[in-house]
Amino acid sequence: MRPQAALGSLLVLSLVVGPVAAAAPGAAGGPGPATGSGAHPALPGPSPGSTTPTITLTQTLRLTPRTAGEVESTVGVTVPDNVASLTVRVPTDARVLARRGFSPTGEGGFAWDGTTPDPTLTLAVPANETGQVLGPEGAAGDLVFADTGEWAIVRRPEVAFSYEYFGTVRTERDLRVEGPGVAGRSVAYLGPAETVSRTAHGQTFTLVVPEAASMVESRGTVLDSLTAASDALRVGERDEAVLAIAAPTAVPWAVEGLEVGGSDFYVTADERVDDVDNVWLHEYVHTRQDLGLGPGTEWFTEASATYYAALFTLEQDRIGFPAFEAQLEQGGDRRFRQVVLAEPATWTGGAQYWTGALVAGDLDRRLRRATERRATLQRLFGELNAASSPVTRETFLGLVDDVGGAEVREAARRYTGTTDRPTVWSVAEHGAVFGTLPARVEVALPAPANRTAWRATGPYRNVSVGGTAAPALVTGETLVVDVPVTNSGGTAGDYAFAVTVDGTVLATRNGTVGPDRTVWESIALDLDRVGTVTLGVAGATAEVVVAEPADLTVADLTVNRTTAPPGGAVAVRVTVANPADRPGRRTVTVSRDGTAVATRTVFLDAGERTVVEATLRLPAAGAHEIVAGTRAVTVRALAPTTPSDPTPTGTDTAAAGPGLGVPAAVLALVVLVVLAGRGGRG
Repeated sequence: MRPQAALGSLLVLSLVVGPVAAAAPGAAGGPGPATGSGAHPALPGPSPGSTTPTITLTQTLRLTPRTAGEVESTVGVTVPDNVASLTVRVPTDARVLARRGFSPTGEGGFAWDGTTPDPTLTLAVPANETGQVLGPEGAAGDLVFADTGEWAIVRRPEVAFSYEYFGTVRTERDLRVEGPGVAGRSVAYLGPAETVSRTAHGQTFTLVVPEAASMVESRGTVLDSLTAASDALRVGERDEAVLAIAAPTAVPWAVEGLEVGGSDFYVTADERVDDVDNVWLHEYVHTRQDLGLGPGTEWFTEASATYYAALFTLEQDRIGFPAFEAQLEQGGDRRFRQVVLAEPATWTGGAQYWTGALVAGDLDRRLRRATERRATLQRLFGELNAASSPVTRETFLGLVDDVGGAEVREAARRYTGTTDRPTVWSVAEHGAVFGTLPARVEVALPAPANRTAWRATGPYRNVSVGGTAAPALVTGETLVVDVPVTNSGGTAGDYAFAVTVDGTVLATRNGTVGPDRTVWESIALDLDRVGTVTLGVAGATAEVVVAEPADLTVADLTVNRTTAPPGGAVAVRVTVANPADRPGRRTVTVSRDGTAVATRTVFLDAGERTVVEATLRLPAAGAHEIVAGTRAVTVRALAPTTPSDPTPTGTDTAAAGPGLGVPAAVLALVVLVVLAGRGGRG
């Protein structure tokens, strides 16, 4: 990111200043000395080998370990003989620790006494600067420059100077570090570090890696990406020297990267180059910007850096087209629905990055298509760099018309001046307009948190085991992993990969996948070793936990009856439960009087229960014990009884008054019936 674009509180530093010509005696400036300023050169610099008198202002920075948050800065001035007077103005929040040859003039000014050679000021300068950044480079903290006492990344303290002189004079600035560290033109790293340099395409890149920083990328990989972008981006002259600092992540940065002064930048050490938000390239693109932007075109600064960071990362084959497409699609997100790029007051949430990148990419595509790829957005970029005065929106649209014609101009007018948004093109159209992308085949081992990609099959269950830090199985189960093989390139590509368990290759897969397509390879593995095993697919790994099956319990034992005749059948129901947190198995034996009469093997997932049924017979009369697990029940076999006519005994004590007892009454009734029969015959 550029500080003036997103951090209104940051200062813009002066670069090396060219010569200033004095007014000749008797000219409009009068017979006295001419005046000059260290911030506003009047003429270009002298030719090589020039002996023009030079005012050199050297700022030397050093750490102050006992006072973290500030650094010391010694300002030394070399004053040539033709300079009559010189005044230095230092930051208002700086404390003067020592001075030689300077006297205070008030409000941060110090005048040279006119006689002391090489006067100096030693200052204590606050080093920590804060800000808030939105967009792809924003981070959770609030620091944009920081000093921990042991190391610091700081901007050059803003020191201005004015002077009076005779004849001709030029000015130069020099930034140095006392002790370990590296200084660029506008940014310095103070502290122990390693540096590595590479020269390519007329530029020397110096990568500073502090001892306190742990880079996730190799130094060579970062330099590979930067130098490739240096060649690809042709929008004007390149800086001879570029300073890149891998910032330690121990402080709460507000940004993932920051470019200052046109050739110096830092990127937090945990940033990768194979990410669509390639911050290394984003900041490098800023070093190539010398944009003359006016009202209505300010959006182009961050838009072009975001777009080219994604495009160059794609063209370096570090990401696939889906990632590039998703990056641009964010520009059409609903959170930017009220944004008009030409009106900065409407920008919310870093719209100039996201929506700006989408519009920049669409203009690039339209310019390539309209000119049969003879012109690209870089042509427009170069025109803005070369502009001698701020380019207004109307001038910008005129440049678009000159390069791509009226149709492209209308698209630029619409998408920068309204809330309308273009759509992202397909990979096929990208190949037709930008050039065919090579095959980019990626094999991805799904994350264990992916609930649908990891399954356990077997006698216990057939369920998903994803959604946890490590999928868990038991011996006897089969792990099935669905591995996506995606080709995000523009041509068909082959793939081949190995499947390993604890480093041992157990299987291989190979095939071909078409452009912009995904195929799935299902990997099935029987894992019978108890413990944590490491599954590897195409170099990626995930841990899988394998345990012994749990022991099931017999929760209940019931029978359909507790008595039966000898040889009769009894139905037995055994309830089996798994109270454990993993699958389990058990061989359930139903015994009668100590002899096994039925056996069933039961498999249950965690928390499940089931009923095992068996039928057994009671072989002989008597009590029989039926047992399953720790449960037991007794069933009796009873022999049937034979019917008989017992003779009544005892006396009848049921009658309570005169008359016949029951037996006598029955006998009397029989006698009466007999007598009645006889009477009838007589």
